[in-house]
Amino acid sequence: MIEPGFAWLQWLHLYGLGRTRTYERRTTGIRNFKLDAFLASEKFLLPPIGEQRVIAHVLRTVQRAREATEQVIDAARQLRRSLLRHLFTLGPRSVTVDGGGTTHELEGGQSPKGWVTRRLEEVVDIRTSTSAPPQVDQLGEDEATTVLYLKVSDLSDLRNQRQIVCAAIELRVSSHDMKSLKFVPAGSVVLPKRGAAISTNRKRRTAYPSLLDPNLIALTAREGLSPDFLYWWTETLDLASITDAATLPQLNKRDFAPLGIPLPPLHEQLVISSTLDRADGKIVAEEGRRDALDTVFRSLLQELMTGKRRLQLDIAGEQDSV
Repeated sequence: MIEPGFAWLQWLHLYGLGRTRTYERRTTGIRNFKLDAFLASEKFLLPPIGEQRVIAHVLRTVQRAREATEQVIDAARQLRRSLLRHLFTLGPRSVTVDGGGTTHELEGGQSPKGWVTRRLEEVVDIRTSTSAPPQVDQLGEDEATTVLYLKVSDLSDLRNQRQIVCAAIELRVSSHDMKSLKFVPAGSVVLPKRGAAISTNRKRRTAYPSLLDPNLIALTAREGLSPDFLYWWTETLDLASITDAATLPQLNKRDFAPLGIPLPPLHEQLVISSTLDRADGKIVAEEGRRDALDTVFRSLLQELMTGKRRLQLDIAGEQDSV
């Protein structure tokens, strides 16, 4: 006798091990599963029915916790999107002390009073190229600066979801060689500028001085513009909407230069950035919890399906002595 929930978990376990692929047959591009052969050939441990129910209950509890966390992440992402729209339309305060309106008409739409609109090229350095990665010797920790040579693939690295902290090519460059390098400073915003990567709409902040491959472009804030405010402004920008309509989609300096960026006083830039960073931090924390639950589930599935871990619980009045 087998508990349906336990049978599904065993199937999931075998699928994770790759053992179900042996019984898949392709016909006209469609995978057909040879169930009879699978049932006749595969063997797995079958604990008492009471323990099967306990195992199914424990693992389903972890799955429910994971599903609940995913719902929290979705809600936090919606909150961040709403905050982004609100803060860049109404600012950190929507009503003045005297109760008057807080917005006025600027190029590109309504903006809070006290804000101005500037062409992007007036407040940002737009970098479409840097030095090639130099040939350098390995230097001691105190003798060199970490420099990342960035490629489009580095933007999709899961470790770089918020900030680029690593790259496939990392260099240690001496202070002498740094003087001759044409690099993008830390705190810049890096974006894809050529091909299908533009449609990903990815924007990343640099944590280290960086060199760019020809498929990337970088925006660096000048004095009076917070680098974090610049980053969050780019999150309101759909890269596909400003792409040069060529056979190969591409973005160049001329596509960014005339864009209007709303510019509030610096203290408001910092408030807006801080608010959005906190909302983003909530997402990061919940994503960490979700990933931890995934690890717990995989570990428990492996141990419980192979008998490395046994359980004693009373489920629905039935207790198995193990």
